[in-house]
Amino acid sequence: MAVGLRFMTWNIDYGQRDDHLERVAALIRGTGVDIAILQEIAVSGSLAGGVNQVTQLSADTGLFNRVFAKDGGYGGGDVGIAVLSRFPLGQVQAITYGPRRGTSDNWGEATLLRVPATIHRLTHHIFSAHPRADDDISACASLVHNLVQGLPAGDAVLFGADMNMGRGDQAINDLTAVLKDSFGRCPDTSPQFCTLRAGGDVDYAMYRGPYGLQFTECRCPGDSDDPAQTQFPSDHAWVLASVKDTRSESAQCEQIRVGILDRRDQIQQLEVERQGLDPRNPADRSEITQINNQINQLRSQITSLQQQSDQLACLSNDWFSDAPLCAGA
Repeated sequence: MAVGLRFMTWNIDYGQRDDHLERVAALIRGTGVDIAILQEIAVSGSLAGGVNQVTQLSADTGLFNRVFAKDGGYGGGDVGIAVLSRFPLGQVQAITYGPRRGTSDNWGEATLLRVPATIHRLTHHIFSAHPRADDDISACASLVHNLVQGLPAGDAVLFGADMNMGRGDQAINDLTAVLKDSFGRCPDTSPQFCTLRAGGDVDYAMYRGPYGLQFTECRCPGDSDDPAQTQFPSDHAWVLASVKDTRSESAQCEQIRVGILDRRDQIQQLEVERQGLDPRNPADRSEITQINNQINQLRSQITSLQQQSDQLACLSNDWFSDAPLCAGA
């Protein structure tokens, strides 16, 4: 059974072109993505066009789970970055990494959005960023690098950004070198850059996870190289990607995968129960002993299932373990 997801990153330019947000929503919906990582989206003020663009796009695209992080004030309202998702999202974090610089408007602080999601029973961490040209790009890169390095080895990561740098800029080369140290340790992990026109700003996506990575498209279909002539509601290209197992997997391997994940869930639930017990209380102490025995049994079962998985050469075996995923990790 092949599993995976489709995601995109796109600076929507506040939907200022053509049919405003309707065209943006139609294009996102037409891609069939599970997750849209967006920049330059407004929730109030003149750029919002009288609506909360995050709420409106969520409804119009069918990506009903949504989070937003403000990264500035412009046009008399709040603007920022967002994630829309087909999957439930966790608690959003808006992490600042320095003041906006070189602007006369009330841009506020440079901000990185981070939100977790459980997708196909695997924890994913989704990031959206939009550093302006005068922001501290190295601070953004270092922040993402440190956050990703600090995540559990078995967690997947999606990163989408409009970097406001040209492909040949030294800053983008430095950024890529830093992020590759976090993302580029496994064979199927790589960054993707897209520019709408020669010398244009880089839109940027990276992935770390158990699936193969395939970048499907780097611009709006039929778009011209001249943003003034485009029929699409943004002056940026999108980066559209699919991440999935392209190899087949037997039903037995899938049962093993589900069995391991189920037992991990049971262990987590038991550990939560154990935290609420007082070992000084005789009744609680007896229950703690029972819980410990159950956890040990479940861990033994996981080990047995992992051995079966190895014998059958099932896919993504490393993703079941707590060990580093690949050499150098």
